Amino acid sequence: MKSKILFLIVGSVLTSALAAAEDEDKPKTTPNKIPGATVTITAEADSVEVAKTPNPVIVVDADKIARTGANSLTRLLEYVFPSRAVPLGGPGTQTSLFINGARSQDTVVMIDGIRVTDTNLGLNMSNFGLTGIDRVEILLGPASTLYGSDAHGGVVSMSSAPPSEAGLSGHVLAQAGTLGQTRAGAMASYSWGTGWAQGAGDAEQSPSSIKTDLPYRQSAGHISIGQQLGDSWLVKLNHRSNYIGAPTPFDTDTGWPSGRLFDKGREALVWQSITTASVRGAFSDSIYAEVNFGSIGQENYNNANVTNSNTYSSPSH
Repeated sequence: MKSKILFLIVGSVLTSALAAAEDEDKPKTTPNKIPGATVTITAEADSVEVAKTPNPVIVVDADKIARTGANSLTRLLEYVFPSRAVPLGGPGTQTSLFINGARSQDTVVMIDGIRVTDTNLGLNMSNFGLTGIDRVEILLGPASTLYGSDAHGGVVSMSSAPPSEAGLSGHVLAQAGTLGQTRAGAMASYSWGTGWAQGAGDAEQSPSSIKTDLPYRQSAGHISIGQQLGDSWLVKLNHRSNYIGAPTPFDTDTGWPSGRLFDKGREALVWQSITTASVRGAFSDSIYAEVNFGSIGQENYNNANVTNSNTYSSPSH
């Protein structure tokens, strides 16, 4: 039996700020030709420093992500929250995030402005790769005003960004560990002043802490295209896919009395595909608009059998 998870998310954000006391020489609010960091959104009418928001916001930029060496959201959160990101086993296994005592399912995860979590699904941070991710924002505390009733714990927002250099640029990476871990990746991008095209890939293999037939495997790819339209509008398209193969040699015997079964060839496979598109621009000095579209597909397997399936649609915030 085979089934798919398909999410179709369409949302819009229309923000207007009070402009009565603005200086006449204040520059016009327009998107950067090559925009960088995203904007942290709070339920306030005026601009507020991140340090003064009602709930703390932790911002992890590209440099910090690179320093941690993390290629999945699980590993980054383990670095940021050593005691709050809780994996149930080795690499790729179910990982929960507990913010301020809230349940893992009370945390919303977003990618490029699109919600990628659902209260009907168990939240596994290991399913989200960081290939092509330039910035991660973690809002600590309730955010139901903006993100819905399932954001009691907080929000994890991941954002991709265009290249920071004009022309052709890129990098390659290679890692190896004494216990058999290997990782390789590459990124190439080209910017022509008013737009960009970028592609990246990453692959990793690591042995399991328990003797199994297969190691942990993760591979991810990311494509990003953007184009400035006039002086005030920007169109972006991002596609990312992530594949994970995680050894799960233990299973539960459904008989009576129940027990644990060991199978060194048993594993969990996850394939995830996320496509996001956005159009954003400024109508005036005080009115800014952004429309986001997203499609998310995910398939979960266990020994070639689908174990989880669900379908829903929900607006973004």
